[in-house]
Amino acid sequence: MPEIHGHRGARALRPENTLPGLACGLSIGVNALEFDVTLTADGGLILAHDLVVDATTILDTGPAEPGDPQFPYVGRRWSQLSLAQIATLDAGGRRPAAPFAATFEPVPGTGVPSLDQACRLVVEAAAEHVVLSVELKTDPSWPAADVTRLTVGTLATLDHWALRAGQDPGL
Repeated sequence: MPEIHGHRGARALRPENTLPGLACGLSIGVNALEFDVTLTADGGLILAHDLVVDATTILDTGPAEPGDPQFPYVGRRWSQLSLAQIATLDAGGRRPAAPFAATFEPVPGTGVPSLDQACRLVVEAAAEHVVLSVELKTDPSWPAADVTRLTVGTLATLDHWALRAGQDPGL
């Protein structure tokens, strides 16, 4: 039987690295979900392909707090932004829709998910048979402590949800 991997969820069908994208991949029967995880300024683990907030897939909707000097967030590094700032972003579209215009369905108002939310989605969908292929996104300029936080935090989150799903951690 062929193995079908959902690249960033179902990136040609729904917004990439989002809960609707992952759910779409699960609904069409993928054997594996591939997605990217990076670190936020406050130690959060989020799904994001690029290390910089990219206007192709992300829209600013407003600052996390009035007068936030970091706003707008598009163009900034994820590692410079807090989870509160990231929660204001809309990851539900693609601008331009090409090359996926014929198949892509936007989901306006979709947030940038945490790794925890992505794992919860898989477990709640009873899709424990689906392999998670997680790419850790770092930068050579990151201090070793941040790379360690990303790696250890990702492994701990995956192990937590594997246990919740009744699997052996690390599988």
